[in-house]
Amino acid sequence: MGPHTHAHGTSTDILPFGRRANHLFDAAKTPEEILLIATAMIHEGLGRKDDAAIRAETLKQARAYLGMNSAGPRPQIDLEEARSFGKGLIAIIARSRGKRGALPISKAEIDAFFHSYDPEVTQPRFRRRAEYSIILPPPTPHCCADFDSLLSAALCYRVESVLTFFHRWNPRVQHLSPIPFLLSECFSERLTTVIKALIAPAMSQSRQVLAISGREKWTDIDTASFWDVVDRIGCREALTNAWQAAWERFRPQPAAEGDDNRKSKPTAGPELRALRGLLTSKLYVMPEIRDREINLFISLISPELERDGLEAIWVKLRQIYQQEMEPQKHQAEAREGALRDALIDSLSGNPGTAFEFIPMLVYWNFPQITDDYLKQFIKNLGSSHSQRLKRVPYLCLYVDQLGRKQRAAAPAPGAPPKISRHAAG
Repeated sequence: MGPHTHAHGTSTDILPFGRRANHLFDAAKTPEEILLIATAMIHEGLGRKDDAAIRAETLKQARAYLGMNSAGPRPQIDLEEARSFGKGLIAIIARSRGKRGALPISKAEIDAFFHSYDPEVTQPRFRRRAEYSIILPPPTPHCCADFDSLLSAALCYRVESVLTFFHRWNPRVQHLSPIPFLLSECFSERLTTVIKALIAPAMSQSRQVLAISGREKWTDIDTASFWDVVDRIGCREALTNAWQAAWERFRPQPAAEGDDNRKSKPTAGPELRALRGLLTSKLYVMPEIRDREINLFISLISPELERDGLEAIWVKLRQIYQQEMEPQKHQAEAREGALRDALIDSLSGNPGTAFEFIPMLVYWNFPQITDDYLKQFIKNLGSSHSQRLKRVPYLCLYVDQLGRKQRAAAPAPGAPPKISRHAAG
């Protein structure tokens, strides 16, 4: 088998990176060929100078998993397992190249992938089950040299603990639609930059936070235990108020009444315009930042958004999905509509909160959840579009976009059907 042909001898040079890798993996006849293809694609996908360290580590772990050493591949691995492993690994690199622009691939993504394929982890069937996702772990806690540095890092730790929950993804699920902003690593990086540069410094100058800074020996406290200490000394409310106040200056400004005595729409001041420039990107879908988005950003350190609670919701959804849509022999089938009801239950909290992105996360992780499923699901959340928009604004806007995508892709009468390309690549 040549390096640039698939099973039918067709050249793969013209295919995007991710699809070309899949063609080559599908044509492989042995685990040894899988490793050769993976090695070539890793060198191609991680070919930049600043990729050198992650490229070397990725090659090392791929060879270890596939068992390539002096004795050859480990005998217990079979071809389909090796093929699945290769596709999942290259999908991470393809996703980084295609959706993160100039940003280098994250070591956490690679580490999470290998951890998910580790036979010692608690879910050893990951390798065989298409609905399992690659999960990015929450950030690692660390101490800081002074209180101001700790405050900034602890805020980012809290926010990233929530956002990394939404960064899980299934390499085998691909959509043509752009990713929602809360599911995007690029958005997370931009938001933490805003917190470090604009929010935390403003909080540090507030009277409430200045009072907290002298209460403990903060250099001995890491970014995770910071929140336990804040609760213990009774300062959570003061810290939350300072966090909210730091975001208030980015809200749209009420417009003055006109000569006709009617109020105009709120206008964006210079700070809001600057914030929009920092957080807006073509790499994800996000509405124009207004009051609703500011409220969402504020809610990201809310006690209601604990990572453990979000994980419990996800475990329940994954189990119900398997039982209803991809039941195994050892599982009892769930009743029809069980996943729909569980998703409705997950939409707790006020409209416009992070919980609203859970159905979108399901769409991006579970193979049987299609555009049409989301469109039918959202009808359970209001009898009219205006009711649904009021209850689940982000989900409603995203489903509206899926409808526009389908209409744009629909061929004109009499025209030949279009052939869609995978998003990864």
